[in-house]
Amino acid sequence: TSINFCQNGTISTNCRTDQKPIKWGYYNDPERKALYNVVANLNRLRNNATYSSLFTSSNINYNLSGLVKTMIVTQGSTGIVVMGNFDVAAQTATVTFPFTGVWYNYLNPSTITSFGGSQSFTLNPGEYRVYVNQFVPLAASIISFTGKNNSNLNSLRWTVSNEQTVKQYEIERSKNGVEFTKFATVQSTRQGTYLINDDITAEIGKTFYYRIKIVDVDGSYRYSTIVTIVINQKNQFVTVMPNPFVDKLRVQINSTIQGKARLTISDLSGRKLLTKNITVIAGITNVDIEETAGFSNGNYLLNMITEKQQQNIKIIKSN
Repeated sequence: TSINFCQNGTISTNCRTDQKPIKWGYYNDPERKALYNVVANLNRLRNNATYSSLFTSSNINYNLSGLVKTMIVTQGSTGIVVMGNFDVAAQTATVTFPFTGVWYNYLNPSTITSFGGSQSFTLNPGEYRVYVNQFVPLAASIISFTGKNNSNLNSLRWTVSNEQTVKQYEIERSKNGVEFTKFATVQSTRQGTYLINDDITAEIGKTFYYRIKIVDVDGSYRYSTIVTIVINQKNQFVTVMPNPFVDKLRVQINSTIQGKARLTISDLSGRKLLTKNITVIAGITNVDIEETAGFSNGNYLLNMITEKQQQNIKIIKSN
């Protein structure tokens, strides 16, 4: 995102200190999101009152000589045991835990029992584990977040795991996918599933973007992915997804007849950046637009014309 990015999508040196769009596309990449969760939970462990001292402890035993590497850190009666397979094939590690009793697999909740002797663990290629001898809950994670329009209501539903430390969920709404404001707060019930309706009676014919701010009891917070809801209009027959988009677009056309169609994408000054001639069926036609991967971040206008229908949609490129 250019340092001169303006909130209306244009570029100007007058906007150097304006708020810039967050790269929400990272949340939609499963591998990036998984890595984010690992780092977030390790930071959470570091800030835990019981375990914070272990991150500065000098009482460390490690074995880094083989393809399976191990590290054991202790402080008093508290311990962390880390093991990782750096090979491209499954390998077995032999580890002696510093204390007997139950140990918790921190990043992938499960338990083992240590009896004081050496124990064998088979790790898949690239697999790593972090064991702790006192239970520490993981940060809450939204498993799914969906939204759909029901007449004058936008219904939002989400499912959460590991919400032991969650205080509340703040639901935020946006009309441009960049600037969000809170419109509702839902208290955590520890039940894992939630539903809320947003009354958009006065807003029919617009596009809405929603995200969830997960607030923990200690005041820390994090955001969900963004859910986009496009409200049906009388003449609406085109859906763009995702919007905002990171690289390519998928355009879904619900045509009343089979025939020719023309798709155009322009910038806000009216300059045409892309034109495609398309054949549509009577029903649903999906078209992938890969050229948008080369567009600069900002707002654009997509225009679709068939023999019987026409529609304009505002689209947003945001990495």
